[in-house]
Amino acid sequence: MIVDYLSNAHNYYGLGPRIETALQYLQDDDIDDLEEGSFVFDLEQQGLRAVRSNFESRPIAGAKYEFHRRSIDVQHFIEGETLCGWAHISQLKLEEYHEEEDYVFGTGEGDLIRARPGTFFIFGPHDGHMANLQPPEAPGPVRMKKCTVKVELDDSSDYCRLP
Repeated sequence: MIVDYLSNAHNYYGLGPRIETALQYLQDDDIDDLEEGSFVFDLEQQGLRAVRSNFESRPIAGAKYEFHRRSIDVQHFIEGETLCGWAHISQLKLEEYHEEEDYVFGTGEGDLIRARPGTFFIFGPHDGHMANLQPPEAPGPVRMKKCTVKVELDDSSDYCRLP
């Protein structure tokens, strides 16, 4: 997992051309006028799609970690301070893999990291993540905006894959 501010995104372009394109898209993207809900956009470069979201955070209780075998999530938090859970795959018990949708949930212990406006996270296949969590000090759900670029893995990827 990588976490940093989008103003430092250029430091991660060396992770590969798709990651570079994803980070550049997030730097150029403007979702200020986005309606409530989630919207999917195919990007011009093959293997990339963006999910732009405007919604409320969710409670930590009952949240599960999510993994993807065939993609990397590059998540940019634009508005609303929330928490993001992270755990390495070796720390969690995995449930059944859903191949068509490319996800598997996991349960166990991990860490919570504050997601502030302007931050981005890169989650590889070995990174369990649960985003959009309501901070315990918040009086209720937090209004938030974020954009996730799904970066498909290919045979040239240096990232590890789930077992």
